[in-house]
Amino acid sequence: MNVLQNYTDLIGEIKKLRTEKAILEHEHLQLARQFTLDSMVPGGLNQTLKDEFLRKNKELSEQRWAVKAKYETSWDAFCNLHKTYMGAVIEATTARGVIAKIRSALRLFSRN
Repeated sequence: MNVLQNYTDLIGEIKKLRTEKAILEHEHLQLARQFTLDSMVPGGLNQTLKDEFLRKNKELSEQRWAVKAKYETSWDAFCNLHKTYMGAVIEATTARGVIAKIRSALRLFSRN
């Protein structure tokens, strides 16, 4: 049961990180959009607004990279756990399914 709990925990963490990553991407795009709109104003941006944009852009970039690294680490752990423990279950299930299909196909020929 411990393996199944780890498996479920990793799935939950991956979903949470995927959502967090999407939110940060959206915020980053909104920041870029706002910067573009502000720069189209006659006279352009003053240095204070440019500095503020660069600071926010750097913060969001760092947060996105940190979340992406956590996501990739969790995904790798999930894949390793899946290969190690769930692979045997899937292989056994697949083998049973193949055998059942062969038997059902042979039944058709044995009746004639």
